[in-house]
Amino acid sequence: MNKYKNLLLKIANKYSIFQGDNESTDEWKVRIIYSVCGLMAYTSLWDETSEGSISITHLEYRIRSIYDSYLELYSEISGYFPYEKEALEKEITEIFIKSGMIYHRPNRVSPSKKCCSFVDDVCFKRGIGVDNIKCMSGIGFYSVGEEDNNSIDVQEMFQLNTQNLSDYWNDLITKAHWSVSDEFNSDTEFLKMKQPFTKGYWTNKPYRTEQVSLLRTGMKGYQLYYLYRYNDNLFEVSPLSAWQSSWQISKHQYRTIACACLHFYNSLPAIDYSVDGQLVHLHMNYLLPPQELYWIKLYSWPEKCNVLPSDFYRKCSLKVFNAFKKVLSEKGYIFNER
Repeated sequence: MNKYKNLLLKIANKYSIFQGDNESTDEWKVRIIYSVCGLMAYTSLWDETSEGSISITHLEYRIRSIYDSYLELYSEISGYFPYEKEALEKEITEIFIKSGMIYHRPNRVSPSKKCCSFVDDVCFKRGIGVDNIKCMSGIGFYSVGEEDNNSIDVQEMFQLNTQNLSDYWNDLITKAHWSVSDEFNSDTEFLKMKQPFTKGYWTNKPYRTEQVSLLRTGMKGYQLYYLYRYNDNLFEVSPLSAWQSSWQISKHQYRTIACACLHFYNSLPAIDYSVDGQLVHLHMNYLLPPQELYWIKLYSWPEKCNVLPSDFYRKCSLKVFNAFKKVLSEKGYIFNER
């Protein structure tokens, strides 16, 4: 870390990117450079261009140029990053967009509206000026112990589900309208209700019990989603409300329902974690719904930057982790310290 006038050390100190007690120096460097790529991409939203607006291409080019510059200085860690540079560019850009950090319109990206939210003493921030960035975890900005009278709820800020998993599932069951149906078509898939989930979350065989579960049917990318059960050996289904059952939720929005279902039957795997000083390693044994997942991805680093996207294995600052744990535990997610 003594090369180039302690450049990375200065960045780490400025943005509170602390090295884990058992983390190698090279792994720490990778995290710092990953955060710098995100920071410079965010900074580029204020660039002056001949087009008069900032495009996705401009944002991604900034990530690539920063990445190239730092790897020229620190070539010893090149193997920690993807062989294809586009993977890092697209990963950071996607996280920014899907977490609400930037707004995306055709041929234009811009900073989101300024807002913040508190979880205990951690203040999550977005839409702020670059000079006001104090701490970073992953590519997300936060501060500690700061006061702000204009804060909003963290669930509103990141569009998290406002209900806990139990209430969400109970609402679905209460509103169900059951009818006897043909058992299934060849393209019907049924939510897996038992571990292991390492080979996928769906099976082509239903569970022939009175337990209520989830199925999807139709052409891939355009599936419709239903609740199903067996009642007196009759196959019954209940359509979900229009927004829940349409093909539009097929882009992983179904995971809200899946997590609630598994939670109800005590089958939802815990989120494993281990603490290494000021760094926390996360292993999600079952993917969270998109909003929750991208909140975590925004404020965390991939466990291994050379394998992207990294949705199951992340690492984040201890302060941020405590906020994650508090919010998600209240929703019914279980954390298990390894």
